[in-house]
Amino acid sequence: MSSDLVMNEVNLRISLAPVWRYFFWGFLFVALVNIALAVANLARPYWTARRATFRLLSDMVGSALFCWLLKANILAEIAGANISLVKAGQLTAASNFWMARMFPVAIIFCVVIAVVNIFRFARVAAPTAQIPGEKAAMA
Repeated sequence: MSSDLVMNEVNLRISLAPVWRYFFWGFLFVALVNIALAVANLARPYWTARRATFRLLSDMVGSALFCWLLKANILAEIAGANISLVKAGQLTAASNFWMARMFPVAIIFCVVIAVVNIFRFARVAAPTAQIPGEKAAMA
């Protein structure tokens, strides 16, 4: 006795606004910078002021892109075989509306990320106190 699992195909199309290209290239750039930073951290696994600065800038650019994405009404259309035009329009509008409503929450997360990065930078860039005789003891 054999049983076949029959799955219905879902014919759903989600179209994005033309502004999507800018987000794609922006997020790709941020990803490449983060990959380069990760490779540098693998080669030399300690934070320097320069690396902390690059991380701060990378996170700020990524955060700005994400917040802009939430406000950009990126969803152009949702269409499907079993979805009426009215319902598809409502889904598209609701998705864009709720993405825009999440903007303040995203700003809070971006500020938290910035504060963590600023503390990292301050910790790395702070001059270390020299203990008298420390170099002699290390030798």
